[in-house]
Amino acid sequence: MYNFNELRAELESQGVAPAWRAIPIPEVLLALIEARGVFAALQAVRGMFAFAMWDTHDRTLVLARDRIGEKPLYYGRVGGSFAFARS
Repeated sequence: MYNFNELRAELESQGVAPAWRAIPIPEVLLALIEARGVFAALQAVRGMFAFAMWDTHDRTLVLARDRIGEKPLYYGRVGGSFAFARS
């Protein structure tokens, strides 16, 4: 994420930032998703990314990648199971 510092500052100014730890980009992404929801958060992110997120409350899986596809995200069926991976 190229704009994680900007997004981190926004979260802090809005009072919704967690106590930051050592890994800034994943923390900022998770805090952004928690504050704005996954789809609004993805609209704000600039840069290369691919990830999977399981929502235990809604029991939904979100697979997301950057708009250009610089970080590929692969998915499909393997036997009777659904599988996904990123490179």
